[in-house]
Amino acid sequence: MISALVLATLLTISDPSNDAVGSGTLVPPSSQEFVAGSLDITEFSLLDADDLTVELKFASLANPFDRVLGFSFPIIEIYIQDNDQSTGATSSLEGSGMFFPKGSFWTYALRLTGDKAEVFSWTSEGLKSIEPVSVFSQDNTLTIRTRIQTPKALTAYGIAGYYTPFSSTGWQSISLTPAPWAYSSTNQQSPIVEVISADPQAQVQAINNKVMTAIASSSPPNYWMYVMIAGLALAILGFLVRLRTRAPQAETTPEKEPPSTVPERSPESVAAFEAFLKMPNSPESQMDALANHEADTKETSPENEDGETEDAEEVFQLLTESRDPDFEPDSDSAETELLSDDAVSPAHSDFEVTKLEEAEVNSPDDRKESVEVKSIGEFPDNDTWDDETDSVWEKPKD
Repeated sequence: MISALVLATLLTISDPSNDAVGSGTLVPPSSQEFVAGSLDITEFSLLDADDLTVELKFASLANPFDRVLGFSFPIIEIYIQDNDQSTGATSSLEGSGMFFPKGSFWTYALRLTGDKAEVFSWTSEGLKSIEPVSVFSQDNTLTIRTRIQTPKALTAYGIAGYYTPFSSTGWQSISLTPAPWAYSSTNQQSPIVEVISADPQAQVQAINNKVMTAIASSSPPNYWMYVMIAGLALAILGFLVRLRTRAPQAETTPEKEPPSTVPERSPESVAAFEAFLKMPNSPESQMDALANHEADTKETSPENEDGETEDAEEVFQLLTESRDPDFEPDSDSAETELLSDDAVSPAHSDFEVTKLEEAEVNSPDDRKESVEVKSIGEFPDNDTWDDETDSVWEKPKD
C-alpha cells in the first residue's frame, strides 16, 4: 500500500520492511560481520528546504568497518527529475544497469557509500560533479544535504545494493553461489537489492525489467485546480440560492386590525345626522330638527347619568365631530369655547354649532339647552340676527 504525504515540495514515502531481497530470490552474505537489515530502507523523505535535502531511514544502519560516513554495507543512488526540464539522462549511473521509463529521465543523481558521497548534474555536455555534499548519520537515519536548489516540481527514484570498495562503481555483483561478502542467486543477475517503493510488487518488476520505478512526484500547488473548485462551489451555491427563492414561501397570518375607537351609533342617530346634513343652511331649520328628534327619542332612549338620552348625546357628538375631528366635549365644564374658523367642516362652512351651556336637571323634561351659532359667512336669514352681539343667535326655549 502506498503511504505518502505531499506538502508543496516536501514528500515522504514509507517502504515495507524486510523487502531487501531483490526480486525475492536473493540470499544475503554469509559473513558473521554482515548485519541483516542494513540495506533495508524503510522510509524516504525529501525535506522542505531551499537546498535539495534527502533523508533515509534503515531497519539497521550498522557500521562494523567504521567507514567515514557512518555506515558500512549499502551503496545508495537517488535520482531526481526536474519536471520543469524537458530532457535529461535516461540511464542510471554506471554499475546498476538500470534505465528510466519512456518519457522519464534524471537531472540530478546522488551516490552514497560509507566511504564517500557524490552528486552529479546532467548536462548536454555530460555529467557535472556538484560539491560539497553533507552527510549526517544518526541512529538508523541518514541525512544528505546538497547544494542543488530544490526543484519546484520533481520526481524521485531510489535504489540500493551491496557496496564493495574493490569495484570502480562501488556495486557488488550477484554471486551464483552463497558468499560471505556478496548476495547470491541463481535467478537474479541485477545487483539491485532494494528499490525504494511503497509497493513490493513494483520492486520485483523494476528489477526484472531493469526499469526504474518512481518513488513519488512532488509538484507545486495547481492553482487552476483551485480556481475550478472555487468556481464549482460558487455554481452549486448559486443553484441552491435560486432553488430556495423558487420554493413557496410560508403563509403568514395577516395582522389583525386594531379595534375601532369610534363608538358605535344607533340607527336612529345615524338617520338624524344624515337628515341634518341634507337640510338647508338655516339655523332655525337645523335647531328645529334637533329639537324634534330629541322630543321623539327621549321617551324611548335610555338615559345617561346627566339625564340626557343617549341618542341626543350621539347626535350632538356627530355634529361636532363632523366639523372638528379633534373636538372633545368637556362634560365637567359649563361652557365650551367656540370652534375656530379652521375647524369648520368644508361641507357646512356658513356656520357651526357647538354645545355652549348645559344646566343640571333632575329629569328629561327640565332639560335646557342653548345652542350658539357663529356666523362664518353671510347669514341666510337676518330676521333674528342680533347686531349688538354680532354673532349670537339664541334659540328660544321650548
